Amino acid sequence: GGSSGGGSGGGGGAGGRLHREISLDNPACPKTRRPFHTLLTGQGTTYNGWQSRIMYYHWRKQRAADGECTEMTGFTRVCASEGGLPDAAAPYIPSVFVPSLTPEVLAKYGHFGVLNRPHSVVEFFRRGLADRVKEKYVLVAETDHVLTKPMPNLATDATADSPPLAAAHGFG
Repeated sequence: GGSSGGGSGGGGGAGGRLHREISLDNPACPKTRRPFHTLLTGQGTTYNGWQSRIMYYHWRKQRAADGECTEMTGFTRVCASEGGLPDAAAPYIPSVFVPSLTPEVLAKYGHFGVLNRPHSVVEFFRRGLADRVKEKYVLVAETDHVLTKPMPNLATDATADSPPLAAAHGFG
């Protein structure tokens, strides 16, 4: 499996930064600040690539609106693709690529391709790609999540989870 760009500081298939790096240790920020890294799960299809670009656009927009002390600091798209090869969206989104589940495996589960999403997160850690995550907290997001306001860190040191995204933002 491969990787392309990405990480807390940006990057991308074209080699440049896709979003401006925000310091995790900015002394001007409140001591209560808890930066988190967003892992966007996706698949290397044309449709999913477009969804990913829309989600990343809105993530960047809300991150910028939140200012220098935002908790939304890092972003990586974890993309399951055939052979773990980069897709057409790679130059536009900080991404890493892992091989997707085989058609034989997916057939056992009714050809449910969305199983590639949890599979990609497991492979992200199994393949040692998590070193790009510098934050203590991680938000796992999906390509159809569109942020309409800055996302605070809803996790706590006492719990590994947070309220569902929709409930946390009052959409439910």
